[in-house]
Amino acid sequence: MLREIAFLKRLRNIYMWKGSFFHDVIADYLERFQRGQAIKVDAFLDHYQRIIETQWTHSLEKKYREDIRAMGQGNSLALLEHEYEDDLPENTLQDVIRDIRNWFLLFTTWAEDYGIFEKLRKSNRYWIEPQPYGANAPGFDYEDVQVLAKVDLATQNSDGSFDIYDWKSGSAPNRPAWINLDQAELQVSVYQLWPHKRFNVPLDSIQAHLIYLGNNPPEQKIFEMDGNRKEYVLNLIGRSIERAKQFLELRSGDLRDFDYSSSHHICRFVSLKGFAKGSYQHDFFAK
Repeated sequence: MLREIAFLKRLRNIYMWKGSFFHDVIADYLERFQRGQAIKVDAFLDHYQRIIETQWTHSLEKKYREDIRAMGQGNSLALLEHEYEDDLPENTLQDVIRDIRNWFLLFTTWAEDYGIFEKLRKSNRYWIEPQPYGANAPGFDYEDVQVLAKVDLATQNSDGSFDIYDWKSGSAPNRPAWINLDQAELQVSVYQLWPHKRFNVPLDSIQAHLIYLGNNPPEQKIFEMDGNRKEYVLNLIGRSIERAKQFLELRSGDLRDFDYSSSHHICRFVSLKGFAKGSYQHDFFAK
């Protein structure tokens, strides 16, 4: 069972794959720009379309089972929808290709309009999808825990200030007034603490940018950081770490120890759904 769980944990749903793939495309484009490489957009997108089609075929034919250790490496894609043989619309692959192409074109137009390429070119230091683990990964220490910042793009400008960017493929949510920070806002707030705590950059010199490419034109939200928000975010980090440690210390678990999804429909996208209790599987997965 443990081997099967380890295998299932490496599956990704289509939404995860599509979002991750899009981030890889943008990172490659920005890296090529920084190298001064001439980029022909149509050829660039055609190249990635071929990769999408190759990965899709690999997953559809379950070739990942031929070498489980290579899952997630190169073009070895393993989608949970294919593993569980879910019924998918006939045009699912074409929709993925279309969405990534559209997001890319929206991103490049937005980046040009807001001077992102020029800012990147003039930056003193920059981080494009940096390695999210290891001693040099963006992040900071909270007591005995390393808090990692998986930034999409960060620039340190000539005046020492920081701009941190995070791309979202969805639309900007309408946050209820009673919620202080939604998940994405909390995410970039944690990112803002990285240059402050690692490089001693003043809080008022760090801006975070959430870019929602599900809107046309894209919507940009800009966030400042002050002492009150810093303490609020650090408190949330501390509570999260404490909760994780409590789970690690459990010797005999109980389902009641864990949060349930707010919607049973979300369970359809979970790679371990095959291990759900029989009644849950019948009620929510088999429909």
